[in-house]
Amino acid sequence: MTLTSDNIRTIKQFADKLEKWANNLSYSTSGTKNFWVELILFFYPQDLQVTVSWLAIIPTIGQKVQKDFEELSKIIHKVDIWYSQGVCQGEFGEFDAAIDRLKEVALNIVFNLRNISDAGRSDPPMTEAITLEKSNTSELRETKTSKMELEGVPAKTPGEEALMAYNLHCKKDLTHSQITKRITIELNHVKPVRQWEVSRWIKQVKNWRIRIGLPVDSVPEKGNKTSPLLVDDHPC
Repeated sequence: MTLTSDNIRTIKQFADKLEKWANNLSYSTSGTKNFWVELILFFYPQDLQVTVSWLAIIPTIGQKVQKDFEELSKIIHKVDIWYSQGVCQGEFGEFDAAIDRLKEVALNIVFNLRNISDAGRSDPPMTEAITLEKSNTSELRETKTSKMELEGVPAKTPGEEALMAYNLHCKKDLTHSQITKRITIELNHVKPVRQWEVSRWIKQVKNWRIRIGLPVDSVPEKGNKTSPLLVDDHPC
């Protein structure tokens, strides 16, 4: 499938909007929300379902995007049920995990959309240019730096706490509560690390990985675990 310049522009706009939407997701449980309606309105005047169906016909990556959107919609509907019924105190951890997963899936879609737009450009994508220049270390460093500066990301990597929080969450599948204890102990923090700090660090690393062209690791959903939302009479 050959992408026109208008197609590429549309894909890039779609990726930019989805990334902005994902980064604006809140862990707040107060108020009545409907993420699905908000997402549709966020993309207006683009039709979300029509655009996803169109992306699906792009070989390989397009099908991956469609599959990720199917997972995205399932998580959104799960979260929307929470907002309509209320989040009980004992469900806060599971609710936060659902928001985390929502962000991860959305940012993975953004990553794949950017790959589609890069592949459709007439000039070689930045990652390809970097590969071709491996023989010249100084030019390679300059290329990577300029790419990050163009996209508003500092050349240095996130801090030790941020990288550790990301790895413990996305690779070790630890909860935010477990991560706060690990970082506090292993990095000898005077004050205990708080969960909101962990959330901020994980988000920082995810955004940084997206910007420099790395995929965001997905945290697998827990198996053998019945969601309390599927039970009709679930007391708070």
